[in-house]
Amino acid sequence: GPRESCGSCAALWARPELHEARLASVSESTAWASDKKVFCHVFEAALEALHWSASPSRKACLMNCLDVYGCGFISLSDLEWMDAWHPPEWLLAEPDHEGLEELRALVVQHHGSPLRAWR
Repeated sequence: GPRESCGSCAALWARPELHEARLASVSESTAWASDKKVFCHVFEAALEALHWSASPSRKACLMNCLDVYGCGFISLSDLEWMDAWHPPEWLLAEPDHEGLEELRALVVQHHGSPLRAWR
């Protein structure tokens, strides 16, 4: 992925692929390319130019995580935040479907229904 090929998320900002994508996004209605922020769809195009392939839902998740305020922009500080973030272990864990079914069975056995356990 880009982090592995660039060394960090923030290093993406200086990559020629992102610079070219920012320049390519300039239209007649927007006569400038910002060096402080980039449209989410432009950032996504730059990731694709770096051969990052992911499902549409993973791409959407990444864009939502980086564009916290939903403005449609990503900035260098967003990428620096991503580099500094250390997700909790449970967030990266593989789901244990068997364990979930075991827990459900115990809840129903003890409380009669999941709703009673919740109350």
